[in-house]
Amino acid sequence: MGITRDLVHLDGDGALHSGAGPRGAPAFWPYTQGWRHLRRRTEEALVDPVNLLVLASLAAVERALARASWELDPKEGGVHCLWGRRLPRRMASHAALGPPEERDHVRLWSLGGATVAAAHREVRAEGGGHRVTSWDEARAAVADALRAAGLERATDAPVVTLPGVRGCASDGRIWRLVSL
Repeated sequence: MGITRDLVHLDGDGALHSGAGPRGAPAFWPYTQGWRHLRRRTEEALVDPVNLLVLASLAAVERALARASWELDPKEGGVHCLWGRRLPRRMASHAALGPPEERDHVRLWSLGGATVAAAHREVRAEGGGHRVTSWDEARAAVADALRAAGLERATDAPVVTLPGVRGCASDGRIWRLVSL
């Protein structure tokens, strides 16, 4: 089964909707992929779902994660891109909580005044690299750190990604967090 190439967009209130939306609306494909691929991939094994949208600046998200003991820009972690309407954008930064052998890892992109995040829990794989064990547990860990910094969980997006990508826990929703 392939991954859809459909976009999602933000409305003026920061709510997420399916489709590219009206001209000028911030829109993105709700999956990330390794930077080496020059086209959006539809193979489930080659993408990670976006699972958080924070209606706060990238700098505010990074400060909140740092205060919650997340390591900003850890040495390990593949560079991913997020696709907008036409072009890929390299991740702006990433953060990790825990040792490289087993950790929560989140990749971050700035989207106007908001921050798009793709979080995953991973363990070190034999032979190098990491293997994802959960999307939802890592999303909750990032959300907990952001709630401790004063953000509040808002209404989630409808299911926009394939639930259970690569057999890992995922409900297919993008949680939204907003500043109080």
